[in-house]
Amino acid sequence: MQQKSVIVIYNPNARKGKIKEVMPYIQQRLATKFKPCDTVQSKSAEDMIDLARKNAEKYDCVVVAGGDGSIHNVINGVKQSKGRPTLGFLPYGTVNDVCRTLNIPKNLDKAIDVILRGETVKYDIMQEGDNFMIYTFAGGMFVSTSFKTSTGLKRVLGKVAYFITGAKQLFSMRTIPLTVEIDGERHHGRYIMMMVLNSTSAAGFRINKERDIDDGLMDVILVEKKRSYIVALFTLLKMFLFGLNSVRKHKNVVIQKCKTVKVENHSNEPFTQDGEQADFLTKEIKMTSPVTVFYNVIHNKKI
Repeated sequence: MQQKSVIVIYNPNARKGKIKEVMPYIQQRLATKFKPCDTVQSKSAEDMIDLARKNAEKYDCVVVAGGDGSIHNVINGVKQSKGRPTLGFLPYGTVNDVCRTLNIPKNLDKAIDVILRGETVKYDIMQEGDNFMIYTFAGGMFVSTSFKTSTGLKRVLGKVAYFITGAKQLFSMRTIPLTVEIDGERHHGRYIMMMVLNSTSAAGFRINKERDIDDGLMDVILVEKKRSYIVALFTLLKMFLFGLNSVRKHKNVVIQKCKTVKVENHSNEPFTQDGEQADFLTKEIKMTSPVTVFYNVIHNKKI
């Protein structure tokens, strides 16, 4: 059997820049299975997209070493190419929701083991225009913490930095007026949070443990302010702490699986797509063809 090739695309600023120190080790371990085994560092988000696009046709596998933003960029690059490499992820971000969904350990050796074992799964991808998203599109309370938390604070405090930024929003609670059309079903109101989820994890919380990432569907979650901010905030906190099933019967919550969702934003509130800021008036998101990714088998059961 012909040996497969791999390239590792990495964010040199990941983990306070320490990733550069371990790249020779990563390359050494992957070279036991892949040949050639190359590495390249990105200069920016745009550069990472371009690197993924150019190398998707040259290599059998593309490994991303970085956080969810890096994964988002590589997915967009791969989707712009004709190549369909198998994707591997080494979690070097602050939260790593995609890796959590795939049960990929944060420990470097164990994460590399996942790639070397070679178990794969199809991971559905969401599309909006020319942009592709792998795990979330969201707006509302706490959402902006993903792009408003300073890089310096994240380097010093890690995940705690997000909690500090998010806590500040408790003193300026507000809703977003939205019109949301879910597979043709129309919803209109003022929402404390709107989320399109294509993963088990969001913001570091496993809020959707029963999520199937290869069913061709996304989950749309709407948390509406019907009585007071306190009630809506309680619902939101309960959802993150105990999961979607804990709030499914709440009157101010809509949870629905779908293939397409159209969102009209009647405000200037920013949203996030895979952790990056997205300003918009109208977006239509649909499911598109999946990518093949390495994942961690748990008790011989599919995630």
